[in-house]
Amino acid sequence: MKPLAGTLVTPDNSPIANATVRMIATSNTTDGALRGTMFVFNTTATGTYAVNVLAGSYKVEFRNPNKTKYITLGDVTIA
Repeated sequence: MKPLAGTLVTPDNSPIANATVRMIATSNTTDGALRGTMFVFNTTATGTYAVNVLAGSYKVEFRNPNKTKYITLGDVTIA
């Protein structure tokens, strides 16, 4: 597992509190995530997060509290 920590922010750098974040593996890796593996976690009241995830390439999405639609942030590779 690899540590991942930071703050989820808007384009104007305002933290996004209590958001749900999904990281969905986009490919298989020999020592990490299998395609489709999903990590789901929430940001804190100040928009921060600290999680452990498997190495791999992921599509990252988030959902604001009280909303149903996820917004895609982009792709990330955790080595």
